[in-house]
Amino acid sequence: MPTLVDLPVELLQDIFIDLREDPFTERESLLSLCRTCTRLRDVAQPFLYCSTDLPKWPSQPLESLKCLTRTIVARPDLADKVKSLAISTDSDAEALLLPDDVYKVFQDDIPKRDEDAGEEKEKEEDGKKMKFDHFAIVLFSRLGRLERLHLDVDTWPAQQLLQYIEESPRPPDSSKETENTENTNPKVQTTRKFPSLKHLTVSPEGPPFNLADFSAFLTLPSLQTAHFSETLASVGHAFGKKLDIPPNSVNLSRLVLEKCFMREKCLRKLLAACKNLRLLRVSAPDKGTYNWHGIDVGNTYQFTPEQLVNAISQTGCNSLAVLSAEFTSYYPATPHVEAYQYPNMRHLRSLRTLSIEQGLLPELERLPKKLKTLRLADASFRSIFEDFFETLVQVKKKWCTDIEEISVEGYGIDERIIELAKTHGGIDVSRDAEGYHRIGFPGLGCSVKVVDVSFFDEPNGAFAIR
Repeated sequence: MPTLVDLPVELLQDIFIDLREDPFTERESLLSLCRTCTRLRDVAQPFLYCSTDLPKWPSQPLESLKCLTRTIVARPDLADKVKSLAISTDSDAEALLLPDDVYKVFQDDIPKRDEDAGEEKEKEEDGKKMKFDHFAIVLFSRLGRLERLHLDVDTWPAQQLLQYIEESPRPPDSSKETENTENTNPKVQTTRKFPSLKHLTVSPEGPPFNLADFSAFLTLPSLQTAHFSETLASVGHAFGKKLDIPPNSVNLSRLVLEKCFMREKCLRKLLAACKNLRLLRVSAPDKGTYNWHGIDVGNTYQFTPEQLVNAISQTGCNSLAVLSAEFTSYYPATPHVEAYQYPNMRHLRSLRTLSIEQGLLPELERLPKKLKTLRLADASFRSIFEDFFETLVQVKKKWCTDIEEISVEGYGIDERIIELAKTHGGIDVSRDAEGYHRIGFPGLGCSVKVVDVSFFDEPNGAFAIR
């Protein structure tokens, strides 16, 4: 009777694809198959390395990175299979002591710097040691088909890694002959290291990153999505290296700046570089976030909602279709301070989806004309009066004729709000299983709902766009 190993390779691949797409059993199932027999290992192993997540091991944080790097060096065929890679480490990770025969596998790929010369004596005494950035540069130099990269690291090793990448020798390019290559410089820029990278995520475990350190990544021709958490940037030298990106040099279609501090000039420079941006998500950091890390952001403030809208319109972001912004962690809802509120957005004709805080939009008449989806988050229903519902039910009729969905989400729906909603056509008032109210407004030609999210376990700010 035929068994699993008797199936054609094509059928085995179809089976293993399904295993890879199951996040709960993916690695365990593929590992078991690799350990079964040579035939199943040869088919399953490429799927095992397609998406790789390297956690920090408590006793040896670099051990998993060393194991992967050694495998990729020994198996170039598996290097071509790695499409997604997530790396986690920390600056406290001690350099890993390697046997001489293992160290020789890596040493030729590690670029030498002046400060490395002073470590030679220590290496002779303690053995051959490699740090996080040593392993990472050897690994990245061989992952020519990497499409997704997630760096979850401390600032210091990340800066070392970026410097090493820019200084490292160019890997062999089998698709072009050397004499036909215009750039004969033996040093290669980051853009030559990641020819297929499409998605980049950076999440620091320590102090915030300087966005300028990733300029070479942002200008990758292949990069489509960039997600940065806890970053800062300046067009000057306030945070070290200044952000200097030429206009129209970034091909990103999706840019996420979560808890990012930058001023208006820096925002304008960044948006002017993005020629094909379709989605922009920004959230301001808590004022104490960077002070806690000992970083002085000076007396000038984070860019405001008004400056954000002006920067979008004045830098030529004509392709922007989705905008999600959260400011109340930095600027509280101040109804009498116009600069901290959203200005008229009628001229943003390409915008189709908008998610912002309700308290920073004083008038619904300011909404973009062609908007299809609107989400107003962090609404304080206790301070909402009847005129809000009067304008809410007229959005489609008067200001956004293409609107399909409006959602107002906030805290504290009480009997007063329910009665106000009923006077303007609100029905289906109910408290669902989670314990919060939903108010629907049928008959308006679009979906309009007001939701109490007081009982959600997680924050529900404007940044959590669906």
